[in-house]
Amino acid sequence: MESVCWNSVVAAEHLHTHSLMNLSIYDEKIIEKIVAEQDLTFEERIHTLMKLLYLFKSRCDAFMKDVGNEEVLANPKLKLRQSVENRLLNDKSAIEKATA
Repeated sequence: MESVCWNSVVAAEHLHTHSLMNLSIYDEKIIEKIVAEQDLTFEERIHTLMKLLYLFKSRCDAFMKDVGNEEVLANPKLKLRQSVENRLLNDKSAIEKATA
């Protein structure tokens, strides 16, 4: 776990010092979304990442397995927003099924 955390800090530092050059993301739509969050400070990026991993076990599990970490580090606000929206939709669906 510690190595994943340190690797994430290093990757976030590289993102701030070298921009998108070090990312291995080639999908133009994803890159457009990353560019939209490029103005985040290092602190904002790490705090948003921490909030995402704290609130969503599935995101944390995937992150610990190094699944999509570059995209999560590059787009933490989007990933947090998507996770919240998914949770709300899933909860709504569960309520509908339970009351049907």
